Amino acid sequence: MTRVYVRRPKLNRFFAASSSLLVLAREQAMSSLRRSYKPMSEAWVYLLRCTDGSLYTGWTIDLERRLACHRAGTASRYTASRLPVELAHARPMPDRTAARREEARIKRLSRADKLALLRAAQPRGTTGTVE
Repeated sequence: MTRVYVRRPKLNRFFAASSSLLVLAREQAMSSLRRSYKPMSEAWVYLLRCTDGSLYTGWTIDLERRLACHRAGTASRYTASRLPVELAHARPMPDRTAARREEARIKRLSRADKLALLRAAQPRGTTGTVE
């Protein structure tokens, strides 16, 4: 009876070193992500200034996508007939319920109160006018 020897491939030192380096790099990247992770706001309340000077209030969970829809004229009939629109103010909210409540509160305000809200939210030293 003859014996057949199956040769196992040897892991070379380079492979062993490179795999441990990959594990180390992955761990460093994950710890860096954990340190820098800040949860994004789940919802936003925003005010748009329309071309006729009117203000539109809404809420969303994806602000950039919603603004793109407004600018394309597909988000609401009100803003579609008053293009172009610009973002006047956006406020992050902790959750959707809080965003809906804040939207309803802002919609109940008079125009003068909404403009005061925009002035109060405007960063100091900005020269933009709120009319």
